[in-house]
Amino acid sequence: MARMSIEALELARDTRGFVRRTCPACARSFKLAGGPMEEPAVQAVFAAALQHANADEIGDPIRRFCPYCGHGASAEAFLTGAQRRYIEARARLAAGLLRDVILRESSRPGQRPPTFAPLRAGPVPAPVPPPEPDDLRMARLLCCGEQIKLKPSWREPYFCPHCRARQGA
Repeated sequence: MARMSIEALELARDTRGFVRRTCPACARSFKLAGGPMEEPAVQAVFAAALQHANADEIGDPIRRFCPYCGHGASAEAFLTGAQRRYIEARARLAAGLLRDVILRESSRPGQRPPTFAPLRAGPVPAPVPPPEPDDLRMARLLCCGEQIKLKPSWREPYFCPHCRARQGA
C-alpha cells in the first residue's frame, strides 16, 4: 500500500502557546491556552467537513463563553474564519487520500472494496495554519487559575470562557 499520512491537526499558537478565538456575537478576539480542552472544537469542524458514518463518536459539544460579552455557544463557534478554512482544507485532503486508496484497492481484479483505508507514515503536502501573532495581553482567571489573553485596551470586567464566572468585578 502507498505510504501516506496527514500530520497532526493543530491550530497555530503564539509564542506562549495560546490559540486565537473570536466571539460569534461581538466579534472580539481572545486567546485560550492551546491543548486537549480545545481539540473537540477542531474535531467537530473536521468531522462536519469530512463525510463519515460515525458522527455520533464526536460526543457532545463543549460550551464556551466570550470573555468580553459573556455570549455562550459551542466551542467550534468561537473558531476564527481562518482556522475553520484551515481545518476544512485538511479534511478535504484526508478525504482525497482515503478516496484514492479505496479506489486503487477496489480496482484490483477479484478484490472486494476495502471497508477502511490504513494510512502509513510518510510526507504529504498539507495546508499550513495561518501564523499567530503575539498581539493580546495576559489575564488571570480567578475561578480556575488559568490564563487567557485579552485585547490590550480591555480594562473592564471579563468572563471566564469555560464557566462564565465574572472576573475583575
